[in-house]
Amino acid sequence: MGVHNGAENWRNKSLPHYDDLCIIFGKDRAQGNRAEDCEDMSHNENVEEELLQMENDFNEQSEETSSASTMKRKRKFDPFIEGISKATALLGKDLREALTTMSQSLNVEVELQKKTSMVTSEILKIPSMDQRDKLKASRKIMCEPEEVLTFWNFEGEERETFVKLMLE
Repeated sequence: MGVHNGAENWRNKSLPHYDDLCIIFGKDRAQGNRAEDCEDMSHNENVEEELLQMENDFNEQSEETSSASTMKRKRKFDPFIEGISKATALLGKDLREALTTMSQSLNVEVELQKKTSMVTSEILKIPSMDQRDKLKASRKIMCEPEEVLTFWNFEGEERETFVKLMLE
């Protein structure tokens, strides 16, 4: 350590804020490629600010040109897209209606099939007819969907009369 004439009074005495003073007045001890002193840091900050400013200016210009070109494109294709959108909505509506109708038709068909399959077992319960007449009537009724529905509309003696009428 070098000797300073005015520092003799401070020899062998502790300094109360020595660590803080070292931070403030000490040298930058960093080494290697990335070590910077105060001058380098201020110079690099100025360069970085200039680069950021140039980059921001470039981005603003490119946003202006790109937004202008996209607006032109949107205007060109808006009627076309709107037409497709309307056509799709109409097609969807028609498709929903068709599916609803088809679903109802299938439900009716399933119900008729269930009723048709139960006709024979109901006719076989009629006591006043012989076996052969029951089977003939069953086959005749099951061939026609209207006859099946009519059969199920009757009950008891009316149903029995309807079955006998089908044999004539």
